[in-house]
Amino acid sequence: MTQILIIDDSEEFRATTEEILVDAGYQVAATSSLEEAEPILENSPPDLILCDLVMPVSDDEELKEESGSAVAGAHAIQRISKLKPGVPIVAISGNVPSEALKAIAGFGAVESLEKPFSRDKLLNVVKRLVG
Repeated sequence: MTQILIIDDSEEFRATTEEILVDAGYQVAATSSLEEAEPILENSPPDLILCDLVMPVSDDEELKEESGSAVAGAHAIQRISKLKPGVPIVAISGNVPSEALKAIAGFGAVESLEKPFSRDKLLNVVKRLVG
């Protein structure tokens, strides 16, 4: 079964997205931060990662001042792509201009989704990337 990891600080977004993906037949793990996601990445690597761009930062002193900005999310995506090269990452945000969201590909994201997005749009992206 295809495993998808959701990293997003919004509990409501995680729950809604997880429900959509589980109903579509995917196995889902959801965390509120990169720090929470790291054990999953190490022990049970997912087939796809959905990562929010605007998240708080708790463990990286250099990024603390960027907490809650797209810089923190770009750093998270870059870290994930180095930890798990080859695992597709979809950058997600509702607080970042669409041009900036598309530019995040340089950090390791293969796709971007601007919140809010429809169930169909999410499932189309997931199916295209992992089947």
